[in-house]
Amino acid sequence: MTIAIYCRVSSEKQREEKTIDAQLDQNRKHSANKTIYKEYVDDGWSGATLRRPGLTALREDASKGKFEEVHIVNLSRFARNATKQGILIDELQKAGIEIIVAGKPLDKTKEGKFLLTILAGAHELQKEMIIEATSKGRWFKAQNKKMIQPTAPFGYKFLRNERGDYKRDEKGGKIIAIDEKESKIIKQIFDRYLNIQNCYKLVKELNSQGLRTRKGFKFSQAYAKAILVNDVYTGNWYYGKRMAVEPKERRNKDFIRNLKSSSRIRDRKDWIHFEVPAIITKGTFDEVQRVFEKRKGIKGKLTQTYMLNGLLYCDHCGWKMYGRKTPSGKNVFYYYACSRKTKPHISTTPQCNHPSPRVEILDQVIWEKIMSCFKNPEKIFKETIDLNDEENNVSIIQDRRNALLKKKEFIKESRMKCLELYEVDEMSKEVLIDRNRHHNKNEALIDDDLREVEILFNQIARKKQIIKKAKAFAKILCKNYNFTLEQKRDFVMEFIDEIRYNPITRDIEITGDLPILENVEQLDNFIVDSVELLK
Repeated sequence: MTIAIYCRVSSEKQREEKTIDAQLDQNRKHSANKTIYKEYVDDGWSGATLRRPGLTALREDASKGKFEEVHIVNLSRFARNATKQGILIDELQKAGIEIIVAGKPLDKTKEGKFLLTILAGAHELQKEMIIEATSKGRWFKAQNKKMIQPTAPFGYKFLRNERGDYKRDEKGGKIIAIDEKESKIIKQIFDRYLNIQNCYKLVKELNSQGLRTRKGFKFSQAYAKAILVNDVYTGNWYYGKRMAVEPKERRNKDFIRNLKSSSRIRDRKDWIHFEVPAIITKGTFDEVQRVFEKRKGIKGKLTQTYMLNGLLYCDHCGWKMYGRKTPSGKNVFYYYACSRKTKPHISTTPQCNHPSPRVEILDQVIWEKIMSCFKNPEKIFKETIDLNDEENNVSIIQDRRNALLKKKEFIKESRMKCLELYEVDEMSKEVLIDRNRHHNKNEALIDDDLREVEILFNQIARKKQIIKKAKAFAKILCKNYNFTLEQKRDFVMEFIDEIRYNPITRDIEITGDLPILENVEQLDNFIVDSVELLK
């Protein structure tokens, strides 16, 4: 007799524990003296769906009559849902296949079918209870500030003792520390991105230096970007930041490993905050996010440099405008085209049909407007005077930060006292949970205030940097004002936040860190003013 064996495990932990091998061994013992046609295995595939590669192959071969029996250790290996189990059993029995469960044929009597329905319901209930109990246990530990994450982010590590076990803090959570080797790469990624402001060039540079991820792979743009937008490196790690959901569209249309294979961000109030050692400053992180926002939508590899890419918006419809080339006979013309004109399929609103400005004309107008901001050096001196006034407020802001940190330390001590009372049975579990909820709420409010304080510090630091760069730029112009297109683009990306172009009136509105004046003076006057500025 020819038989088939089917085995399945759903979790990564089960795969590591090699429970699939245990299932295979058990099925082989029950099928002694029988010819095994094939062993169908779904290693790491959820039983919530029937779209699995091993199961699909088994069903196809069963329909062709390639074997007479299917051996499984438990019907839950087919599926934990009663309906899905019924579909598979009915399909296999119609094909003349005998189902053997743990060495015994499946009971086909009415009583057997009734018992089968009960068992399938029990399997489904068991799954839901396991998920609920596991989830509640993890959230309870996290709310008590117990570090339970399975792996540390790139740049960090969980400390281990001499036996190789994780070191634990007083709450029983893992102890996290900075990984010296990986943290150097993290600092390099942030510093280099602020200099070159291009993920493609950054990744190319990292890989050329032989740097690799924790698993030994080359850096990809997606991996580098995930690091650059992760605020864990500023000392803030969150549990429960994301939740599993079903994807809107699946890449693999044939098989589904897990129903909830995608994720979305939870409401921020549900996050549980953990303090970890900071690798970079909050100011550096915020600066990277600012550059990201300005470069949103810009492709890494462009054959032509466009000075205004990523900054230019169509004032008529609000969509971004990007540089494009349009061949016309032997000549090639470059335009800034509205995205709603070049990609109408991504919007339900009508296509933008207004004329696109020529790249060389708009670049020249914008550049002259930017240079004209230096014609009146008193404006930059005024910014310096305002900055000196803000310096007087630094001590007040620092006092506010210290007061907030003291409050946070008090909450930490209060949480520890609650845990001690709970351990000696002087506080009930319900009261402990309620107190933790109260502590988390107050801590979240303090964290919001601390973020506001950091923003104020960053604004002052940012203003200092802008004035310093503005003066340096004026000095460069005095010596040699023939900038290349790449240099102009670097300057524009540094000082300009947004440019709005109205295709109907051809009006231009520029938003940036320096005052932009409307009238363009002669370059000679501009240089004279710049010399005065540097005195």
